[in-house]
Amino acid sequence: MNPLVAESISSLHSSVSIVDESFSPEKGADYFLSVMLGSDAIAWCVLDRKRNKVIALKNKPAEEALTGTLLQQFSKSDETLAEVAYRNVHVSVVNRLSTLIPSGLYEKGDEERYLRFNVAPDKTIALADKLRAEAIVNVFGISENLSEAVKKSFPHAAIHHFSTPLIEGILLSPSSSEKKMFLHLQRNSCEIVVSDRK
Repeated sequence: MNPLVAESISSLHSSVSIVDESFSPEKGADYFLSVMLGSDAIAWCVLDRKRNKVIALKNKPAEEALTGTLLQQFSKSDETLAEVAYRNVHVSVVNRLSTLIPSGLYEKGDEERYLRFNVAPDKTIALADKLRAEAIVNVFGISENLSEAVKKSFPHAAIHHFSTPLIEGILLSPSSSEKKMFLHLQRNSCEIVVSDRK
């Protein structure tokens, strides 16, 4: 493998910790927390809604697959997660357990059936995101273990699949006649979306 490529891939999995001096756990009601749960890492950022400023950006790789136990350890041990009463919390799940269903065919309550038909997961809870830009529902899965840990660590969190904001961002972006390519890079995967709005 090209040494430059190998170095770039390994840097995708390094620890990042940037916290602005203005961060204060007591001001949690002014903050928005966005968490991304990958297969082997957790990343999050804190937005101060009053100032519209990102005041914390962190990434912690896990030595092994991210489990509910590891998520709870991270959430209890980090000063930007532990005992901060955030105004809003959004958790984004990064995995391949998702499928898009046209709204006309989607029946609430059938999420598990849609998911099992398309990706056949084990011990998975099926959830759904309605895409604002189109009449599409993104049905996705999260492991029971991780789902329970999210509920314990962030009791009022909204859980979404990572592809929902990716797809919405593309669909809501200003249209142009040129082709665009969007990348979502992870250590063990890469999603590529090409948009051609002719």
